[in-house]
Amino acid sequence: MANTCTATRKDDSPCRTTVVGDGRYCFGHDPEMAVKRTEAQRRGGQNRANAKRLTKLMPARLGPVFAILEQALTDVIDGRLDPKQATAAAAVSRAMAAILQAGEIEERLRQLEAALTPGSRRPA
Repeated sequence: MANTCTATRKDDSPCRTTVVGDGRYCFGHDPEMAVKRTEAQRRGGQNRANAKRLTKLMPARLGPVFAILEQALTDVIDGRLDPKQATAAAAVSRAMAAILQAGEIEERLRQLEAALTPGSRRPA
């Protein structure tokens, strides 16, 4: 018969998760697995459906900017980057995104106007 975890859950009920191997705890409660658990949570957060949808909606050119800002946030929290530098990077990034967005809107407007102008060819 498989062993179950001997830990107590947050609601004070016993954990019923099956233990893999010879230990007493499941992956979620094993103190020796804390680093692996944190890494798994981090990876899981990066692959959330919301994060994936955002990536698909974001213009491809902004992907690297987003990645740099995400790393800057981590660096500020960990004390490796001065918050003033992160603020400056965010401000420049906002300006870049605004320019890119304005350019994309302008291009879409040109395409719509061309499609509505009598005698003009429809955009491909």
